[in-house]
Amino acid sequence: MIRAVGEQRTRRIVLATWGAAVAALPLLWVYHAARGSQEFVNDDGEIRDTLASACVVLLLWAPAVGAVVQPLWRSLLVAGTGGALALAALGGALRWGHRRIDRTHSVLEPAFWERMTWLALRGLVLMMLGVTLGYAIRGIAERLGRRPRTGLVALAVLVGWAVTEALGSRLPQGRFQLSTYIAGWLHGQRLVYRPTADCPAGSCSVYHATWQRSLPVLTAVVAVALLVGRLCRTARPSTNGLSADDD
Repeated sequence: MIRAVGEQRTRRIVLATWGAAVAALPLLWVYHAARGSQEFVNDDGEIRDTLASACVVLLLWAPAVGAVVQPLWRSLLVAGTGGALALAALGGALRWGHRRIDRTHSVLEPAFWERMTWLALRGLVLMMLGVTLGYAIRGIAERLGRRPRTGLVALAVLVGWAVTEALGSRLPQGRFQLSTYIAGWLHGQRLVYRPTADCPAGSCSVYHATWQRSLPVLTAVVAVALLVGRLCRTARPSTNGLSADDD
């Protein structure tokens, strides 16, 4: 009975958080299009930025899946399927909208849509990082017991990430911010330019975060999350599904 209640709650959490993420996707295009004078005024830039932002939103959704869906392979499958459906629907809507609305600009080349497909695939890979973070969060919560619960541990991780980003923004360049490598992975490269007083040329504080540099950083984050989650479960056996009292 408890297991059935836990499975129902798991489904509700996954569907509710996925629905919230999907509902935010159309607003992303509105935000990026609003920076121009009209819809699709900068066709490739607006579509690319919208898809990249959608990948980040799904990255924030993925930890919820990793925290509530057990075992790990199932949470990866659920997140991958949900993310693929959301990105495919958004990409199809952007392509259809471009053809229907923008009749004055040149048609985007097939090579552009091929690049957008690769961007979406890199976004799906990035979601696996979110799932492993959720897996580690669930493991820490189980190791500590019912207090604090999973939601509190997730909040602590989110606050810790925000503090790290804030501290990293005060340091030269951007190599100590995880967001730099997330953007570098999604777009293929990211330039972070922060001139300093002792940099007269103005170019010595440029950090070029390519996807090659981002890959080992993100891989290390995934490895640490998997290790933490596994160690916590080894120290304290986990249960299948959520209990009736779990968040």
